[in-house]
Amino acid sequence: MIKAFSLSDLPELEKKHKEKMDAAFEYDESAGWLTIKIAYPYDIELARIKNKSMLLTWILHLCEKRWMNTEYLSEFIEIVCKIKGWNPHLSM
Repeated sequence: MIKAFSLSDLPELEKKHKEKMDAAFEYDESAGWLTIKIAYPYDIELARIKNKSMLLTWILHLCEKRWMNTEYLSEFIEIVCKIKGWNPHLSM
């Protein structure tokens, strides 16, 4: 079901979204792990994602998880690209 909202609702909606994503993802820089905490903690060693092609492999892998959805998948892509210094909006 789609809920209507006004522009004045955006700051609160953005805050709630950020809180949800902050709770779902934890980056341990010293260990080099990104943990996705949705259904259960799911650790990904970021050294295994050496380029955008490998990121695509992980995206496809995560798409097979019952607990993954497009909202979390988008955040995963954004986080990995930020950590790696990649622009997610440019081609491979």
